[in-house]
Amino acid sequence: MVADRVMTRNRPRSIVWFERAFWTGFAVFLLDEMLALLEGIDALGSFIFVETAVTFLLWYFIAVKPKDWVRWLYIVLTAISVVMLVWFMIQEKSFYVYTVWSVISVIANVIAAGFLMRIDAILWCAKTDFPER
Repeated sequence: MVADRVMTRNRPRSIVWFERAFWTGFAVFLLDEMLALLEGIDALGSFIFVETAVTFLLWYFIAVKPKDWVRWLYIVLTAISVVMLVWFMIQEKSFYVYTVWSVISVIANVIAAGFLMRIDAILWCAKTDFPER
């Protein structure tokens, strides 16, 4: 569709799907933080603004002005978040509702990182010509 091409600015499909999973994960992360605050758990506090700024920078340097090292940074940060989530769930004595949202957020980020491992995303971030599909 013409509208789809205009919306994606001729970016590869993997980057478009990365953005969808990325922003879904971020939206669920914000919901998770809001639910934690409602339960009286101030997990990030004022760090939420730093997290938001870092999120926008990661998105910008992957999807808009691609840099390969930022793609790898995102993949490493996603792997660290998986390890931290598993560690947190092992250490947790009781199960809170926000833990479910944390799992969903991490899964969305893993899916987003998976899209960055596809060949068209690799070529996009390396600023090489990518195959049209």
